[in-house]
Amino acid sequence: MVQGGTRVSAGKQASPADAFGIYFPSKGRVAHTGLVAEWGKTSVTTIEANTSPSSTSGDQRNGDGVWKKKRLKASLYSTRDWVDPAGKLK
Repeated sequence: MVQGGTRVSAGKQASPADAFGIYFPSKGRVAHTGLVAEWGKTSVTTIEANTSPSSTSGDQRNGDGVWKKKRLKASLYSTRDWVDPAGKLK
């Protein structure tokens, strides 16, 4: 989903529908992904599957549904734009 994407630390602003990845050092790779709903100044509203509704409930990588969440931008590893300006998939 995010291979070949832009590192969040590079300062790129993501758009709604962009994919994002969260890197897990214990796995040595991106191990969770979702979609950007809204890109804020310090946080991102996301839509994620296979997760729990909050950061304090359950296993965040193997949860019970699709949830809208708010994450700190610093917790995201990379984003990738899958839609070109004409609305077609890249």
